[in-house]
Amino acid sequence: MTDGTQRQEMWRQYILGELSPGKRDELDQWLAEDETALEEYLVVFESMEHPIGDLPDIYAFTDRVMNALPVNDSSVNQPLQLHRKWAWIKHPITHYTIAASITLLLITSGFFDRLEQNADHLWSGDNGSISEQWLSRTTSWLDSWNRSDK
Repeated sequence: MTDGTQRQEMWRQYILGELSPGKRDELDQWLAEDETALEEYLVVFESMEHPIGDLPDIYAFTDRVMNALPVNDSSVNQPLQLHRKWAWIKHPITHYTIAASITLLLITSGFFDRLEQNADHLWSGDNGSISEQWLSRTTSWLDSWNRSDK
C-alpha cells in the first residue's frame, strides 16, 4: 500500500468512526491545523457513497427519539410559566404607556417650563462656548431645583 492509499484508508476509518479515541483526537488536531489534511479528508469523504449511512426506518427512529423525551418534567414547564407571567413587559403598549406617564408627570410638575426659562439665558450674550453656558446653566438650575424641594 502506498502512502496516499494508507492515508485514504485512515480518513475512511475516521469518517466511519472505526479509530481509537486517541487516534481520532490526533486526527482532529491535524485537521484543525493542516489545510492539506483537510483537503485529503474532503476528497475521501466526497468519494464515499454513503459514509454516514441511511436510516432504515425514519418513522421508527422518530418514534424512539420522541419516546426518549421527558413527558412531565416540571423544570420544562416552569420557564414557560415565567414567560407568560412577564410577557406583558415586552409588549410595546407597555413601553408607550410608561413613556406617556413619565412625560405627563414632567409636564404637570413644570419641569419643561423651568428648563425653558433657564435655557433662554444661554442664548443671550457672548461669554464662552455654548456647551460651557449649557453646563453652568444646567448646574445652577439643578441647584435651584434642589433648594426649592427642601
